[in-house]
Amino acid sequence: MGLLVLVVCFLLIRWGISSFTGSKPNTILITESAEALAKSGTNQTKANSIEYNPSTFDPNTASIEVLQQQGIPLWLAKRIINYRTKGGKFRTKADLQRIYDFPDSLFQKVVSYIQLPDSAEKNYTKYPQKEYYKRYPTHTNKQVCATGFNINKAGLAELDQLPGIGEARAKWILDYRDRLGGFTDLRQLEDMVGLDSLSLASLKQYAQIFPDDLPRKLNINLIDLEELAKHPYLTRRKAKAIINFRTQHGAYQDIDELTSVRVLTDKELEKIRPYLSTE
Repeated sequence: MGLLVLVVCFLLIRWGISSFTGSKPNTILITESAEALAKSGTNQTKANSIEYNPSTFDPNTASIEVLQQQGIPLWLAKRIINYRTKGGKFRTKADLQRIYDFPDSLFQKVVSYIQLPDSAEKNYTKYPQKEYYKRYPTHTNKQVCATGFNINKAGLAELDQLPGIGEARAKWILDYRDRLGGFTDLRQLEDMVGLDSLSLASLKQYAQIFPDDLPRKLNINLIDLEELAKHPYLTRRKAKAIINFRTQHGAYQDIDELTSVRVLTDKELEKIRPYLSTE
């Protein structure tokens, strides 16, 4: 009986030691796996990061990676690529600033590396004026040369013929004009973010505004939020504030009452005033 007890004790002790020593390699294996995973994650992070390494670049052809190397954040680099995909072209260094939300401080940082001229060359020899005016069937050459064309009544065919415009940009300009309600001043052409220097110069050269061109007005006492927010001079937040003020205080009696809403600066109010009415 005593011998049986000794044998059982011996077997239990041996099993315990075996279990203990057997767990050690597993522990080491788990630790090594964790270390390997951590190292892998570190390497992956390094692989995904783009080091700041400024060099000369052309924003018309640079990849997202090259743009990031200049210190341009990923979201802004994607916006530049998207602008190019939609037919946009950078012709001068300053055109890069026409990308929405492009910081001026960042532009000053990269401007010396941009492989583009400082200003647009006003050379329209590719579009001889004689041939250009012939393509306006509703006017004689003399009339068009003297007066240009009415930017508030021009159609797709007319805008498409301008140097640096093209069909896609012409459609965009017409859409902007419709949402705006018509141009009252040629300086408003500069408000169209996305036009490069050549397109803008071309419009300023040929476009005209005539005295009988009256802007389309929006009745702020009747218009709904969705329609008001479409106007280029208003954000949705500001349009909502205008509607909410009307709901709380009743119909507007005068456009100047918009100063009470306190979402428009004096400059913004004067800019949008020609497009608003209370009746």
